[in-house]
Amino acid sequence: MLVLVDEAGHPAAVAIEYSSGNRELDLAAVDAAYRWKFQPGKVLATPVAGIARVPVAFRIENELPPRKDLPGGDDLFEQTDKREIAEIEGKAANDNPDAAFLLSRMYIFGLGERKDSTKAMGLLEKLAIEGNAVAQLYVGAMFGEGSGAAKDSVKEAEWVQKAADQGNADAQNLLGELLATGEGVAKNFPAAVEMFQKAAAQGVAEAEYNLGLMYGRGDGVVKDDAKAVEWIEKAATQGYPRAEYSLGEMYDYGNRIGKDAVKAVEWYQKAAAQENVDAEYSLGWMYSHGEGVPRDVPKAMEWLEKAASHGHDGAENSLGWILARGDGVPKDSTKAMDWYRKAAAQGNVHAFGNMGWMYEHGEGVERDSVLAFAWLTLAATQSKAEQETVTETQDLPALEKILTQEQLREANRLSSSWSKGHLLSREGKQ
Repeated sequence: MLVLVDEAGHPAAVAIEYSSGNRELDLAAVDAAYRWKFQPGKVLATPVAGIARVPVAFRIENELPPRKDLPGGDDLFEQTDKREIAEIEGKAANDNPDAAFLLSRMYIFGLGERKDSTKAMGLLEKLAIEGNAVAQLYVGAMFGEGSGAAKDSVKEAEWVQKAADQGNADAQNLLGELLATGEGVAKNFPAAVEMFQKAAAQGVAEAEYNLGLMYGRGDGVVKDDAKAVEWIEKAATQGYPRAEYSLGEMYDYGNRIGKDAVKAVEWYQKAAAQENVDAEYSLGWMYSHGEGVPRDVPKAMEWLEKAASHGHDGAENSLGWILARGDGVPKDSTKAMDWYRKAAAQGNVHAFGNMGWMYEHGEGVERDSVLAFAWLTLAATQSKAEQETVTETQDLPALEKILTQEQLREANRLSSSWSKGHLLSREGKQ
């Protein structure tokens, strides 16, 4: 059996190289392989996609070996060479559906320097027209992403519907999401719930999570907090990171279940281990405040930096806050300002206020009352729109008294000209 393994070690496609002679056994092996986790190959310590050959011994009386019994690392994985790719291409050209599907995934991942989403779409569309449900799902998803073809949400829904009608669980979940958002189809919450239920009945963790959201909001079903928690917990137990984070958040805030900071940290850690950025940020907050864990600011910084590396503006602002005050770490106003700038460029309203405070007091930057007033004005405007409280804006009246009319006009012009991705600046200052 050939398994296309992505950089994270997840099976991207599976093909039978030598049949057992029994189609049902072949399909059972393919189904099992999609649930396995592999150790990806590496080039100069960087994980790369490749093909693994997996021997499968069929014995009717026994089940396939579980993941833990599979050989790992270099014993299993070998980087794909040109001969193997040519062999797969030859089989695909001879209308071997497994080879065609595997080749399409190779084009998507760029294995063997063959990244070509258009060719991938061509192969998948042919399989989809022939009735291959997995290919129909992929074609729909590619139309939804605009990969290999122009983005077309209607075609996305049409192909996903075909796969869902064949009982493909992932397609049922995706169709539910499209119905819930009205992308490519008319918005229909009850129909979305029905699709999520079908996918959840087949064990799709994301569908379980989506059902939890629907019950929590009362979309397409009677609002039921107990069922919302039940479904999200099922998804979290399966290791679905968004559900793990959501469950942690529930325990953190006592939302729908009893407040329990220790359990919140446990679920945040599970989600953060899978690089859920919100969980990384939340762990940083918990460590910085000693909630559910002993207070540990350096540890908080580690988690906040991870979240910031994934673009979390709240984490960027929090890093600036800690460094600006020297709270548990050496004070560094210059680095604090750097983090505030990153968060402010993303539109973080608290970073707007902190930028204003730093300019007002000349911390980490040259004092500039005009830029201070501009940033604080922007913070006041945005915080009102977002219903947030930014305490630094209380300095606006005092600043207004010391600025000339011309300076006030300049500050107001600057604040009104802000756009996401940019910083306020005057005479080279920002």
